[in-house]
Amino acid sequence: MALKASRRDFLYAGYLGGLGLTMADLFRAEQAKADQKFFESKEGTAKSVIFIFFPGGQAHQETWDPKPYAPLEYRGPMGSIATKVSGGRLNETMKNTAQIADKITV
Repeated sequence: MALKASRRDFLYAGYLGGLGLTMADLFRAEQAKADQKFFESKEGTAKSVIFIFFPGGQAHQETWDPKPYAPLEYRGPMGSIATKVSGGRLNETMKNTAQIADKITV
């Protein structure tokens, strides 16, 4: 039994095959767009924000990440103090910030 297929049938089959190969990319792009819209529509819970910026700045290991137990060559020249967050430490000059450390994000 011979299969009768025209040139048009072969072109149509090739078109469907090519379309099928690109559908995965299309669905992936649509899903990424949907995820982006989902996150863009969420409102944050913060009522206000204070952004602390040190232009020209102090190094992070001397302020936010003092590493008090590191060897001397890695530590900054300042000491460190405990914060309200358990295990958290800040530079000794940041006493007021250490008192409210449970309310900030670094």
